Formats: sequence, structure tokens, C-alpha cells
Amino acid sequence: MRRLSAALAVSAALATPALAEPAIGSAATIEKDVRGEIAERAAAKLTVGDEIFAQEVLLTGAESRGKFVFQDRTDLQIGPSSRVKLDNFVYSGENGVTFSAAKGVFRFVSAPAGHKDYVVRTPNATIGVRGTAFGVRVVFGRTDVVLYDGAVEVCSILGGLCRTLASACTFVTVTGDFVTQPQPLGREDWSFDDSCGGAGQRAARTYRAGPVFYPGAGGLASGGGGVGHPLVSPN
Repeated sequence: MRRLSAALAVSAALATPALAEPAIGSAATIEKDVRGEIAERAAAKLTVGDEIFAQEVLLTGAESRGKFVFQDRTDLQIGPSSRVKLDNFVYSGENGVTFSAAKGVFRFVSAPAGHKDYVVRTPNATIGVRGTAFGVRVVFGRTDVVLYDGAVEVCSILGGLCRTLASACTFVTVTGDFVTQPQPLGREDWSFDDSCGGAGQRAARTYRAGPVFYPGAGGLASGGGGVGHPLVSPN
């Protein structure tokens, strides 16, 4: 597989830093150009079944996307032209799990109740998560967060202002030090997919992908299996 080939291609000294990081999950769905970058190595193409590691950077090309399932059954779906780093992954003790989403579009479905807290960081916002599903778009100095299930707290990094999303199909936008009040998702507002029915049609007009099977049980909203129609665009 990808990791074995990479290990054979470099010296043991270079391989040690990457091998020291634990595997935290694997790729469940890959479409077109999805890559993983570890330490100082160049980004390598990912295929279904490849392991992913703490501190790895995941990147997608234009019209590319991937779904990654972690050891605690959390899943992360990444849309086109996106970049996310898998920062801190500790499933026990005092620490939780942290993603850094630099740009692009994402859909996050956290593990079943009872697992660790997750924090998603963007260049201008932090999103506190436990037991929920939501979409994130990071583009042109703004962060849009759409809630599909559960609850999240969204805070501006600059000003510290926080808002809580607690109703499905509501959203906030973070720009600078300001976070908008939660409001219902409208037809012209961004959404990662069609979880909110007729809302979020702006994304549908921009880019519609074909159906993708996600393995597991329980459907997309629960992080399990089903057929989804991702509607994704960073524009």
C-alpha cells in the first residue's frame, strides 16, 4: 500500500518521524485527486483503505473529494480544493481531538455519544463539537458553519465572540472578529450537501457530484452507510 511503498523508498532515518505518529483511521471513499502529506515528505495520492495518521495534512484537487473514518467512528468528508490537518488525536485522558481546516469545504459527523470532544479550527474561528453533524466552508477570510444535527459552539479567534448552533439547518458566518446570529438556512445559503432539503441550493447550482456509497450502517446523518449526493463548492 501507499505507506509501505513510501517506507521502502526512503532511508530508515527519514521514515522514523512519520512512523512515530499513530494511525488514527483510514480512507473510506476517494474520488479523483486526494493526497496525504506527512512531515517533510511530498504529498502522496491516497486510495481507499489507506491509513491516515496524526499530524497528516489531507488535500483535495478540483472536483475531488474523500471520506475518512477514524478509529472512534467519527467521519470527515472533504470537498474539492480543500486542505485540513489532523492535529491532535488522543482518545483517552484529558485531551480531545483537533482538526485544522485551512481552506475548502468539509462535513463532520462525530462519534457516538460518550467519546471525546472535538475542536475544528479555521483561520478565523474555532468550533467546539460533541456528538453532532455539521458542515464548514472556509473561503476568502470567512468561515460558514451549518448545523445538521446536535449542537456546536462557534467562536471568533480575533474577538472571542461565540454563538451556539442548537437547531438543525441553521448557520452562522465568522468574518474578522464578528460571528453572525444563528439563522435558518435559506435557498441562497451555502450547505455541504442536501441534508436540509430545499435549503442550500446555491451549492447545488455550483457543483453537483454523483451519488457516493458510504460504508457502514445508519445513514449519512449518523455517520454510517447510505447513498449521499454531496453538493460542494468552495465558491
